[in-house]
Amino acid sequence: MKRRRLFTDLCGGIVDISNETLVTSSIKQDIQYGQKLCSYYSIFGNTMEAIARNSGAEVVENMGGEVIFFFPKTSDTDKTPFKDVLKCGLAMQAAHDDMNQKYYEEGLPPINYRISADYGKHQVAILNICVKLYRIAPPNRMVIGENLYYMISDSFECDYHFTKIHEYHLDKNAENPYSVYLISRNG
Repeated sequence: MKRRRLFTDLCGGIVDISNETLVTSSIKQDIQYGQKLCSYYSIFGNTMEAIARNSGAEVVENMGGEVIFFFPKTSDTDKTPFKDVLKCGLAMQAAHDDMNQKYYEEGLPPINYRISADYGKHQVAILNICVKLYRIAPPNRMVIGENLYYMISDSFECDYHFTKIHEYHLDKNAENPYSVYLISRNG
């Protein structure tokens, strides 16, 4: 009998609304608060979930203001599926203007969000790192952690540009800082 691997290396990501409390508090003043709040979250959550799924990700959770996803094909040694991670993040970035047009049409405040992804052994650990990473991301942009950077930078440097924007200690016992990279498409 073949044993299942409990801890598989793979990529995971999070996209999360920026300044969510501030934005939703401005909606609270509207007479149609419940309906508008529902629209606000569903436009974002449904758009981001669709992009993630279309990019080959499995959506673990869509909480309206935050979408968590994994890329199961990145558990193999083939680097090709890693490009889907980058395409997903850039597609999420590109959706910003279209989503804000929908928000405008529905009388809702504009939205901003941050995207992060990383690579590692355990889903919970990856997500914990992604939460720390997305806080560093500029609005409507994607960042990746150094684990993912080292997996993909050599393979995709012709198509993508990786800019180191930050480094920090993941925990107080870490000796070496962990680097964070901003992603953009070349050309």
